[in-house]
Amino acid sequence: SKRINELYYEKGYLDAQVKEPFLDIDFASNQAKLDFFIKEGEKYTTSGIKIYLDSTIVDPETIYPELKLIVGNTFNIKKLRADQDYIKTQVANQGYAFAEVKFDLKKNEAERKVDVVYSVIPGKKVYINDVKISGNTRTLDRVIRRNVFLAPGDLYNLTDFKDSTNK
Repeated sequence: SKRINELYYEKGYLDAQVKEPFLDIDFASNQAKLDFFIKEGEKYTTSGIKIYLDSTIVDPETIYPELKLIVGNTFNIKKLRADQDYIKTQVANQGYAFAEVKFDLKKNEAERKVDVVYSVIPGKKVYINDVKISGNTRTLDRVIRRNVFLAPGDLYNLTDFKDSTNK
């Protein structure tokens, strides 16, 4: 039922309620019937997006144009999560490895609109202490190291970390 709820949230139905399904089993024919009771409610439009973030770390104005959730369009929880991840990456790329991005939805039920408010908790800056490579028996360390974009003393960068892991 959580997955069904998630699908409704992707389509803007923020009041959707999916009750526990009712299972009816006919043992004589080995048939089962599963009924879901869904109250979908109304579709919501994104009416505003606000990012609370220390502008000395990243200027929020540089983030807004890159967001997938668009003011005036139908709300979509999948796009919200992608935006949450994007904001975290921008902050983590400035050395804040443990940055957290929380969100709050301010629903206006009468107008079927929702404001999205992101609160960014950057945490402390992190520097790379050491890069250890283990488990390589056939490839020389220096060959692997040239594909690692982080070195001891560098400021943590999430994008460089992910790119290094992928390479």
